Amino acid sequence: MSVLTLAITVLRVAGEVNDWNPTLFAREAGGGGGLVGIGWLMPVCGFWFARSLGANGHAPRDRKRALGVGAIGLLGVVTSFAIGRFVLPVAIGTFVFVLAALAACATAAFAAWAALARVLLVYALLARVPTVAVTVVAVASDWGTHYEKLAPGSAPMSDVARTVALCAAQLGIWIPLTLLIGGFVGALATRRPRPADAH
Repeated sequence: MSVLTLAITVLRVAGEVNDWNPTLFAREAGGGGGLVGIGWLMPVCGFWFARSLGANGHAPRDRKRALGVGAIGLLGVVTSFAIGRFVLPVAIGTFVFVLAALAACATAAFAAWAALARVLLVYALLARVPTVAVTVVAVASDWGTHYEKLAPGSAPMSDVARTVALCAAQLGIWIPLTLLIGGFVGALATRRPRPADAH
């Protein structure tokens, strides 16, 4: 999965730099919903890793609890984004609030199904570290890609400050989302374990 993720990242960068079809390679801040992207892999990886763990005797002890705790984490994410978008101003403080809130929400993934959360965390790091590298190069090179654009309404920043903020977003937003979305889909996908096999 990590190799596939890296290949899609490379393709996305090439598509944006070369101004290919914007439906596939959107250049707006946040990715613009471009269809070629690694965000779509979060539920796929959750399903894939969950089925593998379940087949090897590492299903959650209580599937309903895993789903419930995971849903609470996702609700926390939605609430955090809603507060950041509609209540608080577009400011560094709001950004820090969202990052902290998402980090707290991500703990639900470990409470729901720790084994899957650990696998998803490793995957998320392997997926996002290359995008951090891309972000650093993109800002320095002024490619005009979504990797180097702040949220609409953001105050102007120096290149260094903008790079730090964008890299923090790659790690602080997308890793928790990977844990929670992948974890919830994984809990949905897992079969009910036999009592002797539950972990």
